[in-house]
Amino acid sequence: MNSRRVFYAEFFPGTQIPDFQGEYRDGSPVAVFCVSAKLLDALSGQIVAARVFDATARTDVSETAAVVQSSETPLSQMLPEIVDWTLTEGGRARAAAPPTGQTPPPSVNASRTP
Repeated sequence: MNSRRVFYAEFFPGTQIPDFQGEYRDGSPVAVFCVSAKLLDALSGQIVAARVFDATARTDVSETAAVVQSSETPLSQMLPEIVDWTLTEGGRARAAAPPTGQTPPPSVNASRTP
């Protein structure tokens, strides 16, 4: 007897990097990094939550490679925050979902970090 289990995701995350650049602030080079995250309902494709994560990193060297490399630290700090946000918002969306067979109303829980 062959028994198979099938698993599927109720939600899936999507991310974009709309902003990554080097700037000068107070005479020092700064890497500016922005990630736009969305959590989508796997069946309907509707956005159930959205958030923009921002981070900056200063560097003492103004060469492009150094500015790019300096973005690794804020990005590595940002990733766990994105994962936590995804799990939290997925739990909220699941708790708010109507019983099976009903279509949820369109809504977006959007926020932006300071």
